[in-house]
Amino acid sequence: MKRLCAAFLVLIAILFLLWPESKFSPPALPSEGAHTFTLSDESEFTGTFGTLTVPENRHTPESRDISVAYFVMEGEKKENKAPPTFVLAGGPGGSFFRQLFRDGPVGEGVEFMRGLYAEHSDLILYELRGINYSQPVMRCEDDAFFWSPIRSVEDARSLLRANARRCRQKLIAEGFDLAGYTVLEAAQDIVDIADHLGIETFGLQGTSFGSHLAMALMKYHPDRVDRALLSGVEGYDHTYDGPKALRETLMSISKQAASVWQASGRKDDPLTAFEAFAAGDVSSFEPYELSFLLADGQDFNLGSRYSMRDWPAHIARILDGDMSFETFALRNFAPMIFPLEGSGVAAVGLFDCSSGLSDERRSAMQDYGFPIFQQISFFIYDSTCPAWNVPTLPDSFRDNSPVDVPVLFVQGDIDFSTPIHNTIDLLHVFRQAQLITVKNGSHGALGAAFAEQEEKITLLINQWFRGGDVNNAVIELPPVVFSAVPEKKY
Repeated sequence: MKRLCAAFLVLIAILFLLWPESKFSPPALPSEGAHTFTLSDESEFTGTFGTLTVPENRHTPESRDISVAYFVMEGEKKENKAPPTFVLAGGPGGSFFRQLFRDGPVGEGVEFMRGLYAEHSDLILYELRGINYSQPVMRCEDDAFFWSPIRSVEDARSLLRANARRCRQKLIAEGFDLAGYTVLEAAQDIVDIADHLGIETFGLQGTSFGSHLAMALMKYHPDRVDRALLSGVEGYDHTYDGPKALRETLMSISKQAASVWQASGRKDDPLTAFEAFAAGDVSSFEPYELSFLLADGQDFNLGSRYSMRDWPAHIARILDGDMSFETFALRNFAPMIFPLEGSGVAAVGLFDCSSGLSDERRSAMQDYGFPIFQQISFFIYDSTCPAWNVPTLPDSFRDNSPVDVPVLFVQGDIDFSTPIHNTIDLLHVFRQAQLITVKNGSHGALGAAFAEQEEKITLLINQWFRGGDVNNAVIELPPVVFSAVPEKKY
């Protein structure tokens, strides 16, 4: 009864959050110029908001103009500081600007970045073209697809493609040139902002998609990039994570959960048990449903070491047959299989699909013998990108041509969103790369390292800024504390 009540409350919450115009209305633009903000300790700082007009598609002479937003924050160091650092949000579709222009103190992300670079450089926040404070805003609503029966893989793919086509047609009707929304165009935006501000060289700070964008700058504008600090790494050909990397990362998480799993009277670990279940008679499930049940539950998030704590209990409920709500939601609520409404839908479709996937990597991914993890890797890409129908960047973008820019990777070893395998693949590409591994770190490993080991991570990053060798350093976070697993029913 408690679970049914909880399910009902979750449903009401989802309906509220997804109700048209309730959450994702484009923000009002602040005035250009100086603004004063408050930090959590009630101290204040001043920064400058600005916009720059750029071509929407630099390959089309008749392209219309759009504007991209930026925000300059001065660091505490006044002399002998490093070149300014552009901070690139994840997503695509993430934004630091919403953490600035709001009631009360600035958000944790802005405060963290300000503290991280206070002794090194000024910061410039960049708002991705088409997102939030960069105008015009790409916006797509999914409310027409909210309640949609999904009974087969064909239903799911059809729904995803219909959603992508609907968004694509809406944006084209509004005048968007969809070929202009690529990481290469965004990289040139950043160079143009630097030119506008009189900045010759600059540093880069990027997490997840932000690291992907940073690498585009390092490959195509290496003379402008002084250095880069990247975490949650998404390389040139890592927009879609490999099934082998995903499985090995999830197995690492699962092995950590083995003790709480076995304390409930179960054998092995959650992933081993789930794979044994999936190898049996699961004819009532489509392969993509098994992948969602494994890695995309409604009550956990494998991207965070804090929210993954309930994952073993979730797997236990599935194996005990107590998954009626999860299965019902997956087969009736469209948001369970594609993103929520708002500009993020278009950003994922355009920027990710245009970055693409090399034939070589696709072949290697398809050769991996675990279909559930292949579904995690390919399902969204194969379902939506043909419908978006945007040009893919050339093969030269995804190749591993050497890059000679100093890079510090800070990467968690249980990052299911961007596995550490991505970073290891790139170490030979970046000739001046160094790696700090965050043991027990997930997608937010850099922030977690500062929260748990501030003195050590600060010392290492300061040493790197001064030209020191920190390669192969390890920051160890406490193990994930998993929630109790319900006792085995039979």
